Amino acid sequence: LADKLGLALVAPSAGTPTGLDPSQGMSWSDPRDADFDLAADDAKRVSDALRAFRATHKVDRSQILLAGEGRGGQEAFRTASRIPGLFRGVLIRGAVVEPRRSATAALRGLKVAVLIDRGGPIVGLRATSDLDRWGSAFAQQCADLGAAASFRIGSTKSDLAGALERLLQN
Repeated sequence: LADKLGLALVAPSAGTPTGLDPSQGMSWSDPRDADFDLAADDAKRVSDALRAFRATHKVDRSQILLAGEGRGGQEAFRTASRIPGLFRGVLIRGAVVEPRRSATAALRGLKVAVLIDRGGPIVGLRATSDLDRWGSAFAQQCADLGAAASFRIGSTKSDLAGALERLLQN
């Protein structure tokens, strides 16, 4: 998909193992933490990975997007809200975020796209009407904070490509 859209993909890894078996993957924060919030070193890891990539590749800074799925989508949104001006937009797939809990200054001018799979694993948002209601409220909260948001129910490649294209439009 990145090749089709002419994009480069930088994918820094989270730092906390989710279990003893490496196939279980990594997490951005330890679920045993009372705060269970993005650690400062996680935002730094994302920023450092992007900085290292930009040192060896020509990158139009106005075209940098941050994306994540599930917990990674929440962390992508929090990272973009903590590093003002670094990202053009954020693509969140399969996660619910709360714009009012973010650093509001960093959200000004940020483009946000959310994709949620109908019937996905989001507690309390199973019915389409629940998803639509949340999506409308989310878009309004972002607008109130100076960000432009779009919300779609879908999980296909074309849904994902459409969300990326909307984030890259002027």
